Parts: sequence; structure tokens; C-alpha cells
Amino acid sequence: MKASQVASVMGAKTSMRHVTGEVIEFLAEAKKLNLAGMKDEGSDVCWMFWTFIYNSTGADFPALGIGPSWKKYQSRLLSWNQIFSSQGLEFHPKYLANGGNYQKPEKVEMALSLARKEQRRGF
Repeated sequence: MKASQVASVMGAKTSMRHVTGEVIEFLAEAKKLNLAGMKDEGSDVCWMFWTFIYNSTGADFPALGIGPSWKKYQSRLLSWNQIFSSQGLEFHPKYLANGGNYQKPEKVEMALSLARKEQRRGF
């Protein structure tokens, strides 16, 4: 899979802030010596790194190392669709600009807030 393909599903451009945030999460897992967490967060670092490179330079490298994150992303889509549907909103990945972990209430509220602002402008 190429970086452009990964970037196209995100709906928002990846910034260095996203990359840095994932590196911080990876280092937190490394500090705990949590190998499973390091693998998971390392894959997230790769995802953000390759999409950042693509968005900022146009270089379309193979998105190496994103396998676990890609699977996690795919599995979360169903849950996000259900969350948005229960609020009468249409889901789009662009609303996950602040993170896609639906198990973190603050990320759910940020995603729903973005969607409400965009989808209810005319009300």
C-alpha cells in the first residue's frame, strides 16, 4: 500500500503534530516496557509519518510498517458509524482529525463536535 492510499482514507492532512503525538505515545509504552503497546504505537508512528511525508512533499512511498494500525482503523470504522448514526450524524474520517480511538470519550466528543458544526450549519 502506498502513502497516498493511506492518506486518502483520512480525510484530513497529517501534520507534524500528529507524528509527534504518536511518537510520544510510543515512548510512553517503551518506558513501561510494554512490547505489545510499542508494536501498536510504532505502527501508528509509521502511519502518521508516511502520510505526513506524502502530504508535505507529494512523495508516494510504500507505507511500510502500518499493518497493525490499518487493521485497527478498519475495525474501528463500524463503531464510528454506529456512534455517529446514534447522534443523527453522517460519519466521515475527516472528523477523526483529533484521533480515532472511540474508547476515549474526549476523542468521541471532539469528532462529534466537528461533525455537528459542519452538518448543522443551516439549522
